[in-house]
Amino acid sequence: MPPKSRPQSFKLLTTLVFLGGLAYSTYNYIQSHSLDQPQSQSQSQSTKTKIPLNRSISLVITPNILKSLTDDDLIDLLENYSNLTIIFHPSILDIPNVPRSYKYRLIQTLKEESIFHVLKQINSTMNLIPFKQLSMSSKEIENFHLDRFLSGLIDITGDAIDDYI
Repeated sequence: MPPKSRPQSFKLLTTLVFLGGLAYSTYNYIQSHSLDQPQSQSQSQSTKTKIPLNRSISLVITPNILKSLTDDDLIDLLENYSNLTIIFHPSILDIPNVPRSYKYRLIQTLKEESIFHVLKQINSTMNLIPFKQLSMSSKEIENFHLDRFLSGLIDITGDAIDDYI
């Protein structure tokens, strides 16, 4: 009889280890996915954000969009969205004045093509691009195959970014 009790205790121990691992992985899964959503309705309304604050975002700013923003608006965006990278259109020669701690998240380009190369390298989960404000034709933009390399492509229409972030 002793050999029979040994396999039963082994089965019991194996089952307990399996259930413990399953519980632990379920807990980690729930915790990691709850970070992607705003904490509460009142918090999201108070900050007036439309997307989770921890999501990686690339924002292309053209002269028209820049006219609608003040330096303080840019600083607020950089403070609220810790994973926001701002890419400036090549026609913007003077980058707005922001604190030194945020400057590494501001990228100036020399050509419009560079915007798309930078976006591919950054690989954000959300990419806000004002396609209609670029001087490149839609055919030229299609040649970059952005849909293959980037997720979350959003065409900004108009000059205000308030509707998007």
